[in-house]
Amino acid sequence: MLVRTDSLTQLPNRVTFREQINDAIKVAKEENAQFAILYIDIDRFKVINDNFGHHIGDLLLKMVSKRILSSIRTNDIFARLSGDEFCVLLTPWLTQNNIEDVIDKIKFQLKNPILLPEEKLSIQVSISIGVALYPEHGETYDALIQHSDTAMYHVKNTGRNGYAFCSAGLIEKNRRKQEISIALQEAIKHDQLTLVFQPKANISTQEISGFESLLRWKHPQLGAIAPAEFIPVAEHSDFIQDLGAWTMQKACEQLKIWKSQADHSYTLAMNISAHQLQQESLVKSTSDIIEAAGVNPASLEF
Repeated sequence: MLVRTDSLTQLPNRVTFREQINDAIKVAKEENAQFAILYIDIDRFKVINDNFGHHIGDLLLKMVSKRILSSIRTNDIFARLSGDEFCVLLTPWLTQNNIEDVIDKIKFQLKNPILLPEEKLSIQVSISIGVALYPEHGETYDALIQHSDTAMYHVKNTGRNGYAFCSAGLIEKNRRKQEISIALQEAIKHDQLTLVFQPKANISTQEISGFESLLRWKHPQLGAIAPAEFIPVAEHSDFIQDLGAWTMQKACEQLKIWKSQADHSYTLAMNISAHQLQQESLVKSTSDIIEAAGVNPASLEF
């Protein structure tokens, strides 16, 4: 039997919500009407789960969903998609102000901390909301969910605790990120990346004392892509560790070549992502690469 309700909150689940959106699309087409999707995500929910446990996280989800449900109109539909992600179907709507009024009511309901008296806890919660409009931002369920999700993540990346309407600019920005993400995985596999080495001079001796390794990428179709663009994409993906390992391996190989060509020992500085520093495996993987390359660890700077 197909499950249609979320067991924790008793809200419609993703399966039911998809059907409800598809029904709304049919009606909107027949009546030349519009509707809106609010994609809601609880800010830093993972931190709450990590600090207080999943039991508290579940209680919080139930309380937040009740507050949001009390904020929306009787004809609106509220669903839990997964985890801490919820959606509201606003139908019909007349102006942007109508949508913002609902958002303001939701945010007002979450203004006060969530009280869990049995657990002796009081937790302040904020949410990020992305808005997509039918038919402006999509004419299918998948397009509307994707574009409202894109707008929500824009809020996440610009400070959280707010809302944003989808736009052509955000859609294009998200498309570009996805394009780079796919291309970067191939670039790591097929050695399309390169390292350039910026000299560092000793002011006292006026001699080169070492180098800093800088990562560069020239894609065969997309052209030169700046690190400021592709590094954040890698950081928010699962392959930042692969990129870091590739960079370190190539840098160590170059350091070994310099050592074989000259008596002078150079130092080589490498940049490490903040996301890499959070990985427990960083020390071991770095040690393994240095050992395999046969270079002196003292020659490396991070």
